[in-house]
Amino acid sequence: CSSQFRCDHDAPVLPSLQTPLVANMHVLVQRYIKPWTKEHGVSYSGLILVEEAIQKKHSVNSLLTACSAEVFVSHCWNEPFADFATTLKASLDAAVVAWVCSFGIDQNGNVAGEIGGDLLSCPFAKALQRASRVLVVMDSQAEPLERVWCALEAHLAF
Repeated sequence: CSSQFRCDHDAPVLPSLQTPLVANMHVLVQRYIKPWTKEHGVSYSGLILVEEAIQKKHSVNSLLTACSAEVFVSHCWNEPFADFATTLKASLDAAVVAWVCSFGIDQNGNVAGEIGGDLLSCPFAKALQRASRVLVVMDSQAEPLERVWCALEAHLAF
């Protein structure tokens, strides 16, 4: 110990106040999706569609028609993103267009406002109505079975 600082070697060791950061959908949205899309005022998938339209000189409307989601993905944001991506890769062909809420909704926008009071007209319900099937991505804790949104999505799917 330095003479200018008092060291108390008998002081109790405090447990770490930091917990390891799990690279889940919450982290992905906060660190990447929101910053990448903020200045554009669109969802991540919307940003990609516009970029694709510019690069290939297609109209955004033609890309929207071509990229209608065949599969609605229901999942919990708490699972590690690598597990989520691995499940999607194993479950879907590369050409399949899937709707994932974190990519399909403008995360910088008024998400609560987009959901509104009528659950049948919220973005989740609209995506479910347009998709031909639903994929529930289960994590190791089976958390989607306990999540209200996942239960609502299951209800709306039938």
